[in-house]
Amino acid sequence: TMRGPVMLPALTASRTASFTGQAGAFNLGLNLSWRLDGPTILGHRGQSANVAVASLALEKVRMAARDQINSDYQALTAALIKVKAAEAQVQAAGRARTVAATRYDVGATTQIDLIQADRDLFSAEVQHIQAKSDLASARVAVKLSAGLPIGLE
Repeated sequence: TMRGPVMLPALTASRTASFTGQAGAFNLGLNLSWRLDGPTILGHRGQSANVAVASLALEKVRMAARDQINSDYQALTAALIKVKAAEAQVQAAGRARTVAATRYDVGATTQIDLIQADRDLFSAEVQHIQAKSDLASARVAVKLSAGLPIGLE
């Protein structure tokens, strides 16, 4: 007999024996049956199609996760570069501020030049702070995408 959606043939055997007087009669029989049920066959195919759709959906999710991790990693790399550039800008603005202060002290420049140097240094420091903040956010995004715990650092 058939059990579940698997369609396997069923083999049954029977034997009979009868004795009348001195003569005996033996009967042996084999019966092979295979159930072909349309709804069962179509249901099995439907289940196979559902499994294929679920498999494709899973692969789509895996690819999206991989793409998100890659995107977040690229953002992290860019944020690291931005921090280094901002540090260099702070150093350059700091040197320019020192030169402007020295020139102002000897009377070779005006107070406006010194104020502009201070403003440039302040702006560079703000950009450096912003770059460090972006780097921290990028690190958190990579951890979230990779499924890692986010700890306070």
